[in-house]
Amino acid sequence: MNVASKKEILIIFLLAILLLATTAFYILYKKYISVEPATDQQLPEQLTHNICLGDDETVLFQYHGPRVTATSADIIITDKITSKEKFRFQVDNLSPNIGWPYEFRKCGIYIIKEFNWDYKRSKSLPGFSEELWKYTYDGKGKNFLTFTNSDESGKINFFYDYDFRTDFLETYIALIAGSLERIKEYATVIKEIPTKNDVFSLGYQNIIEKYPDLIGFLGLGEWTKDSRYFWGRLSVGASVTAFFRIERGSWEVKTFLPPEETAGGTAFNPEYGYLIYDTGPGWIGIDVITEQVYDEWRKAGKIVELHLYNLFTKKDILLATSTEPSWHGDPRWLSDTELQYELPNGEKKIYKINDR
Repeated sequence: MNVASKKEILIIFLLAILLLATTAFYILYKKYISVEPATDQQLPEQLTHNICLGDDETVLFQYHGPRVTATSADIIITDKITSKEKFRFQVDNLSPNIGWPYEFRKCGIYIIKEFNWDYKRSKSLPGFSEELWKYTYDGKGKNFLTFTNSDESGKINFFYDYDFRTDFLETYIALIAGSLERIKEYATVIKEIPTKNDVFSLGYQNIIEKYPDLIGFLGLGEWTKDSRYFWGRLSVGASVTAFFRIERGSWEVKTFLPPEETAGGTAFNPEYGYLIYDTGPGWIGIDVITEQVYDEWRKAGKIVELHLYNLFTKKDILLATSTEPSWHGDPRWLSDTELQYELPNGEKKIYKINDR
């Protein structure tokens, strides 16, 4: 065999190896991209998030199933303008059917969680606890405080009601400590979030000593948007017997007694101290009896009035009337100064307040 023939055989051999390598690479690459296709959510920048929410982002709490039974949910962060999902993470051990289960703030999500509870038998298990957790928007969470827990003997210890309100600066959190059974401890408490120390306590006994005719249970209201004031209340069922406003820093307390006929009203406006009330028969709870009462009102030709009332000035504004006892006006605040309500014929009206 001459030298030229040897060179030709070598070239053919090398080309065959190259072809086999190319084919193998193509098969492996095709298998790789078919198993793990690239998606937006798999891009590196989508796998993490800052601890705080961006100004261009919004957040959604999505339960896994009905809210009254769900024990897990997804926290979903999306773009405000495009609604495109940017990041999500799952939270578990939720406490089902809680009236105020979570709050979103700029740099924290506050969530009530429950551990070691037997739902089938409705009893606590060893290590039971009801806790408030704080999550940052990168999906990391830890216990902030404990509402209730059980000790080694199985005894349940109650520290706070299953309720809370964080201010918008995430400096303070309002809680209700104790109970009427432990009246000396029964109070609206404000804690400093960074230190978890109590900075103010409004005791139930202090309120009733000043207003001996008042009755009711302590309840949490709302912080104003600038976090300067916190509103609490005393209530019996759905009826509010008194509002109190606490000023941050000075911790000065002012108490406001709503007119009895308002039952504390609805659609409260914490920025300007307005409440909405109607003079109808109110909530009765049993359908058959409710219809009987409504029929009596219709036969008597009674008028239902919808009012706007200011706790500071005691100014009372009549918004609308109806001869239909089931009408309540469906009031809701569209903004701090715009109240929407509905006339008996279904027409929506907007009332603008001018208290600035």
